[in-house]
Amino acid sequence: MMRICFLSLILLYGGGCNVIGAVAGKTLGEPDVKAMYLPSKEPMAVIVENWRNPAGNASDAEQLARLIARDLRSYDVAELIDPGAVLDLKQKRSEEFRKMSIAQIGKAVGARQVLYVNVTDESLAGPTGSDSLRGKFTARIKIVDVEFGAAIWPTDSAEGYPLSIQTDMTETVSTKDQDELQRTLNERAASAIGSLFHDTKVEE
Repeated sequence: MMRICFLSLILLYGGGCNVIGAVAGKTLGEPDVKAMYLPSKEPMAVIVENWRNPAGNASDAEQLARLIARDLRSYDVAELIDPGAVLDLKQKRSEEFRKMSIAQIGKAVGARQVLYVNVTDESLAGPTGSDSLRGKFTARIKIVDVEFGAAIWPTDSAEGYPLSIQTDMTETVSTKDQDELQRTLNERAASAIGSLFHDTKVEE
């Protein structure tokens, strides 16, 4: 009996390690991906724009801002200002808005800190003559302290933290398909941006 037990242990811990590891992974889950920066719990505004082309697609910028705010709110990162407040400010004070700094916009909507996303590229493109498209998104992200008017993260880059993602190549045969791909791109971008500021569980 002792010999049988011994051989069983060898088989279990020798040849069966992969099986045990797989079971443990499913039971315990993967380790968290840690936040790169944990903001204070003070009121935060989210501003999304293309600094070089502020007259770009405003609807995409607004959608992305709302998705980012939703992600941060779900992790209780900070007290989020409704992104609609920034849009209202832009519409009501359009001439003045163009000249306002990030900190001034944040202060005007009641924020103490601003998550600023400068979108440098957001596009859907694919091979010539094909109905398939891939979404591409690149941006620079930083958090600005409203009181001092300076970036508090990242501290080693004035332009902000670089982020780049893309979707898989997807067949789009209608405008609706393209809209859905754009939505997917924005959702992935929002999730990637949000994960910079909260611990994230790696899904199986």
